[in-house]
Amino acid sequence: MRQTSGEWIQITCLIGFFLAAPGIASAQEVIDILSERLNGPGDLPDRLRNLFRKADAIWLLPGPVLVSAQNLSILKEYSWSNRIPFYAPTAGFVQQGATASVSSRFREVGRAAGLAAQEVLSGEWTLETIYSEKAEVTINVKAAEKAGLEIPKGALQRADKVLP
Repeated sequence: MRQTSGEWIQITCLIGFFLAAPGIASAQEVIDILSERLNGPGDLPDRLRNLFRKADAIWLLPGPVLVSAQNLSILKEYSWSNRIPFYAPTAGFVQQGATASVSSRFREVGRAAGLAAQEVLSGEWTLETIYSEKAEVTINVKAAEKAGLEIPKGALQRADKVLP
């Protein structure tokens, strides 16, 4: 997704585990993503109201304009009152009421940056995009319940952090 101005929020209409679902050939058959560009934080409440009963989940991309205490509160309240999950870019937002996040720990990002710097200095860097090798899954059980989700016990056991 290319951003020219403003911030983006992903409105996920359907999320499914397509690898395990029989008869579904690709993710395109299961996932429909609406991308909404907001010109400012004030656009968020109206966009959310327009999405009533159109979205099965909300995924907030990291961005300085949308990431504020007020917007996190708005997204949490929308998620809880409409019983749809709110997925956030960091574990900190899950602590504030988002349903879940899959993110990199800052330490892991720093480690990946250090390894990239070593490659650059040694002349071995190939201009590839660098990703951290480990992801951290954080789940907020209360938020999941408020969003109408029942998280399987196995998923909770595999998560890195589970908040009550």
